[in-house]
Amino acid sequence: MCGIAGIWNFNNKVDLDNLESFTDSMEHRGPDGSGYELLNNDFLGLGHRRLSILDLSENGKQPMVFENYTIVYNGEIFNFQEIKDDLILKGYSFKTETDTEVLLASYKEWGELAFHKWNGMWAFALYDSITEELLICSDRFGIKPCYYSYEEGKRFSFASETYAFGSLAGFKKEFDWGKVDIEIKDDSILECLGYTIFKNIYRLLPGHFLRLKKGETPKQKRWYDIRKQVEKPSLSFGEACSRFKELFEDSCRLRLRSDVPIATALSGGLDSSVVYGVLQKIGKSKKTLIRTPIDMHSAYTMTFPEWENDESEFAKEVLKFHRRAGNFVEVTEGTIVNKMKDITLQSDLLVGNSVLSVFELYNKMKKDGITVSIDGHGVDEMLYGYKSMIWEYFEQQLAINNIEVATKIGEYLVKTFPKSKRKENEDYIKSRINQSLIKKIYTSLKVSKKDQTKKLKSLSNFPYAWDMKDPESIAKKYFFNGQLLPVLRNFDKISMMAGIEVRMPFMDYRLVEFSFSLPFHYKLNEEFNKLIVREAFQDVLPPRIKNRVLKLGFISPIEVWIEKYFMGEIKQIKNTNFYKELPYRTKALLKNNNWKLMNLYFLNESQN
Repeated sequence: MCGIAGIWNFNNKVDLDNLESFTDSMEHRGPDGSGYELLNNDFLGLGHRRLSILDLSENGKQPMVFENYTIVYNGEIFNFQEIKDDLILKGYSFKTETDTEVLLASYKEWGELAFHKWNGMWAFALYDSITEELLICSDRFGIKPCYYSYEEGKRFSFASETYAFGSLAGFKKEFDWGKVDIEIKDDSILECLGYTIFKNIYRLLPGHFLRLKKGETPKQKRWYDIRKQVEKPSLSFGEACSRFKELFEDSCRLRLRSDVPIATALSGGLDSSVVYGVLQKIGKSKKTLIRTPIDMHSAYTMTFPEWENDESEFAKEVLKFHRRAGNFVEVTEGTIVNKMKDITLQSDLLVGNSVLSVFELYNKMKKDGITVSIDGHGVDEMLYGYKSMIWEYFEQQLAINNIEVATKIGEYLVKTFPKSKRKENEDYIKSRINQSLIKKIYTSLKVSKKDQTKKLKSLSNFPYAWDMKDPESIAKKYFFNGQLLPVLRNFDKISMMAGIEVRMPFMDYRLVEFSFSLPFHYKLNEEFNKLIVREAFQDVLPPRIKNRVLKLGFISPIEVWIEKYFMGEIKQIKNTNFYKELPYRTKALLKNNNWKLMNLYFLNESQN
């Protein structure tokens, strides 16, 4: 896990000092070393910041050269050992113990087909000195980000974070206010289409690559398409549970490969509890593990002392079930308030305020000598883990006049609320069911949602589009076109600020493809969402966690702290020229969102 950067000038040679400052602005992503290389007669420069995880020696340093290829790479190919064994049989030899060298050799052997052989997360830039082409590639689901800029007739540049472009000589980093408005209203739109809140900074889309020669206009091309991967196996629910469990356990084994210590972020929710439980099970088994550190049982949990919504009791129950001790990281107003501005500036986006508190969790891991955290991201988007998905399903069934199903889903939704809010939501659901002209109402809701993106076209050559009359399409939208990418982006930023690599076993492509092949009723019924996860892993879950319906989501008391500590600063912001000169629409969107107003103000300060 690292930070990568590159500059390809079209008219003049790359200045090494500029390349170094551009790359080193991301030192937090790679505190263990750096490397820089000038190529293409010095018109192209590649930079790398290293977070050492596999082969801690100097052999793992990047940029790495393999015959006619030079690469800078951020990520992990978890099945590198199996691929390496295949390549050795084909006559390849290796000088390092890295997955980077295996990536290079497998690309040499199979070309673009190698992308499909890799099980992992990555963003890399590879220069071929023979063809004089630069290839930039993203993993299937965009776990590892890459951003780029194309200045016509001048240069192409890229980096792991938009933050780096503020250190790129001659580049004017400024907001695109139309896109800022979209991001304020809904953060699940921009990057899923390939855009950011900044002018002329774009996101390389998940499952896409760029291949270009000097001076060419970058065009994103899809190499991975879930629509071509999903099959419909004829499996009973019990058989599906067994297969899901088998795939997930193998995914965890692969993601335990590391030459540095590993831990787990345990919230006490279903997903992180499954991850922790399976790791305990693997640790007790007698199966041989490849390159796995001895200590892989540490769990870290955030606690918010004296806050009514603190959920650490659930994490304690999981630890008690497995007879393990955990590490509880107290996040208080004193530990986070003074860091809010610095964290926001370095994140370089309108990040959700609750994510800020996670920095304390990963920071504590790093202080304890941990470099890798195995977390539970991805399953909510696949298996109806968000309440908003179930609301969409409810509305969808109303829209097609399927009142019986809508009624059952409505009854389930009521149970997901705290007791104090159940009556008002039950009344609302009944009123929706009893309304006339349901189809007309739902259609107007859909149109207003589309208005946000009607001017934006996806940068993909083959974008995803789903039939939203199908309940499966709601999950596909969340996973491939919506909520997941901002979650991955935010956790990449916040974990890498602390120098922690996050691995996500639920994001193994085999498990994702299998999940999207399953019948809908294996995922959601009248009692539970994520049904297959609850049943498949009941042996590693306390009954209270397995059967937990009420989910608060990932929350923190930062909104309370803003009200307590920052209202004076917010008043000051509203008296600044920055606020007075904000576009009217932007000001209206920020009217009741003090956090994003502060966030935007901090970012604007950093650009001036």
